[in-house]
Amino acid sequence: MLDYYPHVLRSYREIKGVADSQQWLFERLWAAAERVYPIQEMEELLVRTPRFQVRPMTSPADRTGKAYVHYTAWIETYTGLMDQKILDGHSLEHCRDITEKYPSNTLVLLDRDQGGRVAGFACFVPNARDFVSVPEAAEVSALYLLSAYHGLGLGRMLMDACLARLDRPRVALFVLQGNEKAIGFYQHMGFSMTGHQLTDRINGVEITELEMVLDRDV
Repeated sequence: MLDYYPHVLRSYREIKGVADSQQWLFERLWAAAERVYPIQEMEELLVRTPRFQVRPMTSPADRTGKAYVHYTAWIETYTGLMDQKILDGHSLEHCRDITEKYPSNTLVLLDRDQGGRVAGFACFVPNARDFVSVPEAAEVSALYLLSAYHGLGLGRMLMDACLARLDRPRVALFVLQGNEKAIGFYQHMGFSMTGHQLTDRINGVEITELEMVLDRDV
């Protein structure tokens, strides 16, 4: 029946508007539609709320979720890329402290199908920090996503949300040397290497981060 009346099934509202003389047609079409889409209202299918949402971190639940993602995604990302001494010194308590100390300019990615669970987060800086070599740039200072959510386009969703909030034509970020997966993602987003590097020591172990920049028209 659905194959024979695609023009009638264009929307629930259109079906509801059929004349009384065609009520039998509506009832048959509605029964067929409910077999395919077992929902209470056809409109629910047409205007369904997107599963994922990016918004500013505001609530205590947001902060708790962001700290958990920071801790978990950091371990997931850097196991095998960083010395174990660094990983052993990374703690959920430390991530909670950072979240409470620097709450501004943080976006959280929520999974509505999981009760609003925080699945990822990103942080941005309208005026890049002093160690950024790119003049008059903004900065994306962090972007993490739980590994269970990789491959769904959510990293791009977070990055786009950050870029939409930055009004400078150049945006810089740093990525761990050797993290080829992240480097490939940033290159896909339009970032390129500047040649500038940062070297730091964490728990007595040296790490190197590579600077990348996005040039865009704003």
